[in-house]
Amino acid sequence: MQTVIIGWTLPTTRESGRPLPPEEIRHVRIELSADGGANYALLGDFAPAELQTTLPDLDFGEYLVRGLVADTKGRVSQPGFGTFEIVPPVDETPPGPVTITITFA
Repeated sequence: MQTVIIGWTLPTTRESGRPLPPEEIRHVRIELSADGGANYALLGDFAPAELQTTLPDLDFGEYLVRGLVADTKGRVSQPGFGTFEIVPPVDETPPGPVTITITFA
């Protein structure tokens, strides 16, 4: 299990290239997929002042994060993506001892 902090940066322009003032951003929707993007779970709709969220106790595996920005008129951006993997720690200790069994015939 691992705690992960997901952060994002707000866009400063629209798809047209014109400036996007911060006050025109309603929220950022962040979603998480543990199955390669087939299904997403909503992590939250975050106010523009919130630029990260913490996910405690995630299990080992590969994850895909999707973020969408909605403006104050309800227009939604194309998704932005991020990926990460949580792998079990490598055990660097030597193997345990062999068990010796002695029997008499």
